[in-house]
Amino acid sequence: MKLRCPACGAAMSLEVLIAHDDAREALIALTGISDELTRAMLKYLTLFRPSEKDLSFARVAKLLGELLPMIRRGKSAAAEKPTPRRGKHGFGRPAAASKPATKAA
Repeated sequence: MKLRCPACGAAMSLEVLIAHDDAREALIALTGISDELTRAMLKYLTLFRPSEKDLSFARVAKLLGELLPMIRRGKSAAAEKPTPRRGKHGFGRPAAASKPATKAA
C-alpha cells in the first residue's frame, strides 16, 4: 500500500515502513498516546531535524524512547531537571560582588 505525505507529497510504501525496525518502533511508540500529544511530539521532533538532511528513523526512535517513559509517568524533560536558584541556596553572588571594595591609594 502506497502512502503520500500530506506535507511534501513524497510517496512511501507502508510495507517498507513497517519492515524498517526503527520506523516500526517509532510508529508503535506513537500509537499509545493521545492525538493531541502525538501532534505535539511530531512538532518537537522537528527541532532535531538536521538542516542539511532528513531526520533518520533511528534518531526518531531514540528521541521517542527517551520521551515516552517521561510522558507515561506524567513528567516532561524540563521537570526532570532541577531548576537552578540564586542566593542563599543556589549560585550565590559573583566573586567580584563578594569582595569588599578597596580604595586606590
